[in-house]
Amino acid sequence: MRCLLLVPAWEVAEIYSPGTAGSQVSFQHPDGILSVAAYLKAQGHSLRVLDGAFRDHENLLAEVDRFAPDWVGIYANTPLWNKAQQTARDIRARMPEVFISVGGPCPIAYRARCLDECEALDAVDIGEGELTSAELMERLEKKQDLKGLHGIVYRDRSTREIIANPPRALIKNLDILPPPAIELLDFRERYVSPPGTYRRTPIINVHSSRGCINDCTFCFQLGANVDPKYARTMRYRSPEHVVDEIESRVKEFGYKEVRFLDDMFIVDHKRVRRICQLIKERNIDVTWYCSSRVDIVTPDILKEMRSAGCWAILYGVESGVQKNLDMLRKRTTLDQIRAAVRWAKEAGIKVYTPFIFGIPGETFEEGLQSIEFAIELDPYIANFNTLTPLPGTDLYEQVQREGSWESDTDHATFQHAAYVPSTMTKDQLIQLRSIAFKRFYGRPKYVVRRLLDIRTRSDVRALLSGAQSMAHIFLNKNIFNPDLFMKAPGDH
Repeated sequence: MRCLLLVPAWEVAEIYSPGTAGSQVSFQHPDGILSVAAYLKAQGHSLRVLDGAFRDHENLLAEVDRFAPDWVGIYANTPLWNKAQQTARDIRARMPEVFISVGGPCPIAYRARCLDECEALDAVDIGEGELTSAELMERLEKKQDLKGLHGIVYRDRSTREIIANPPRALIKNLDILPPPAIELLDFRERYVSPPGTYRRTPIINVHSSRGCINDCTFCFQLGANVDPKYARTMRYRSPEHVVDEIESRVKEFGYKEVRFLDDMFIVDHKRVRRICQLIKERNIDVTWYCSSRVDIVTPDILKEMRSAGCWAILYGVESGVQKNLDMLRKRTTLDQIRAAVRWAKEAGIKVYTPFIFGIPGETFEEGLQSIEFAIELDPYIANFNTLTPLPGTDLYEQVQREGSWESDTDHATFQHAAYVPSTMTKDQLIQLRSIAFKRFYGRPKYVVRRLLDIRTRSDVRALLSGAQSMAHIFLNKNIFNPDLFMKAPGDH
């Protein structure tokens, strides 16, 4: 089968302010479709991957025409859902017989609704895509009926009836999956993270596990959306499988830094220690970055990670007010946050701390308290975003009962202030972001430390990009007002 996987075309100006985009925009490998592509490639299918981050819509369609696929799989998170629909419609108009599926967080949450809203679609992948797509290709190739194919909701081509098959069980042994097929990417050199969030380039994403043991109200969990029994569970790749992938990426493609994209990299300390041990035993020249909850790290594990090349860690702090942490079901305390940040610094690891404004019940004054908490923690980088209700999350259900909610999926980003709690106004949300960036990054102490911290070209780029963004923030009072600066989708 000729299989084409794609991410719809999108533009930076639809999400980020032009004044701060240089220090915010992140171009990440489309790991989900690359993993599906790798599995299908191993099954003997012909593959093409197209990433709309680097193509406009018409160019994307022209490449689809050139490849002439039998099957098109379209990725969609919530902000991309409208674009995914238009892409499917335009492909259908050109290729009436091609089979078109959609997958990703938004379709998994919407399921049959996707087929109701977009007549051009044949099926929705409602879980992990690797095994489901392989079985789908087999049935399409043999012209078999799709009834009983676990993991999809589909439209019968004869009757037009929408049929929901049972969900597919999540993959228990992740070691059966080959590494994502990055060799299929057309623009590998253009994937880059925001300045200051990496030490060396090029950067490769690695997922050493799937799932999460927590259930924050704002987070989409695949397991819980496929089958409740998978909620708050994790599945791991073996340390050897993980390090084999890292080693091959370094040797074959010249990658120098790894970004572990696990929701929770450090849950199993024994496993993390083994990964660190293998990196050191094999003398793999790589630096890396990961994320963790603050209540599961220890000074010892952080020191072990540092010895194996870990240079930065992200803690999902979210708020400096305990009441608001409890509202989000973070199950962490301010003192646990303080300790985790201190231990990382003592181990020589840089700390990243994202914060969220607009938590249900949060007041403007509490937002100011979170800003002061960020300054107290004094991480290497702090980010300040607005809370976004995404389909498939508990928050999505909650915001329909309280506060004001802009339901346009195009605006379901951390920049749009799509949700405003009843205890705050949209103007206050926007103002909090401006105050936060000015207060945190405008401190002379912070500026001097970053100047003294310069060691590499990436440090210089980060400093210059940050300085440019801060100039825009101080000079433009509307810098974070999405109604004034963001390009409307489709306004080309």
